[in-house]
Amino acid sequence: MADAGSIRSGAVGLGVAVATMRYRIERLEKQCGECLFRRTKAGIELTAAGKKMRRSALAMKEAAYASPEGQQDILVKPGQISIACSEAIGSLWLTPQLNSLKSLLPELTIGLHCDFNLSNDLSESADISIVFTMPSDDDLIISRLGTLHFMCYASNEYIERHGAPRSLEDLRNHNFIEQDAPGMNASMRDFLVGGGGETNFVTLRTNSSPALYFTVANGSGIAAMPTYFSHIAPKLRPIDIGARLRFDMHYCYHRDARNSPSVRTAIDWLKSAFDPVKYPYFGDEFVHPDDIRRPDRDQKVVPLFPGMAEH
Repeated sequence: MADAGSIRSGAVGLGVAVATMRYRIERLEKQCGECLFRRTKAGIELTAAGKKMRRSALAMKEAAYASPEGQQDILVKPGQISIACSEAIGSLWLTPQLNSLKSLLPELTIGLHCDFNLSNDLSESADISIVFTMPSDDDLIISRLGTLHFMCYASNEYIERHGAPRSLEDLRNHNFIEQDAPGMNASMRDFLVGGGGETNFVTLRTNSSPALYFTVANGSGIAAMPTYFSHIAPKLRPIDIGARLRFDMHYCYHRDARNSPSVRTAIDWLKSAFDPVKYPYFGDEFVHPDDIRRPDRDQKVVPLFPGMAEH
């Protein structure tokens, strides 16, 4: 019923009457002494106790299908490994590498949820989530994944026409492209150019990372971007204005899935995708993109939009 989203839909899915479904819920809540569902405008949703019981039920279901060796694949959606992350990381960094994960888990569907709202907690719908704020759920195991370092970027065309800013103060005299989405650090622009509501220098504001990239690549202005953009769009120019931003990344997964073979395989794949030895962009210490030697042909991370990368 949690997946159905309403008592009526759950009853239809099980082929029972709504009254029967209500009775079963009341009896289950009475047995466990906890409220398992709460009503919302959209229908019903699980309470914290309900979420915990759902995970236990899924674990029991998966145990029934355990392999002869006793290994249990505990997944949110049986038959699918689900990873949740930000729109930028998912669409621009992980998507080009998904084939390597598929080769490791050929029997599973790969689910990649790219969310524009970084404040959303997607841990209930994903086996593994990449987060920038620490979840409060005690049933999650949380580990450090890496660091995102930000610099300003512009195209050669823009720099030829307008020059490159040399300081934070100078940045105010340029066209700034702002990425603005729910859950993003709203103080990024204020950190770079100061507060006070100064927005006249913002040429374009978007919630989309590909839109941000195309706007900068087309020479429309300067934007703050993660330094891994130098790997996927090497023709964009990083600009050192004396200020850098960093955000710590963590990954989290359900405690009862810590021994799940597929979850462990996906976690190892994620660690490899953000390995600071191979990709120093994600190291704890800042490394200027110009000092990072990129292989002539990275078999895992391919340049996106190769035609646009020539700008």
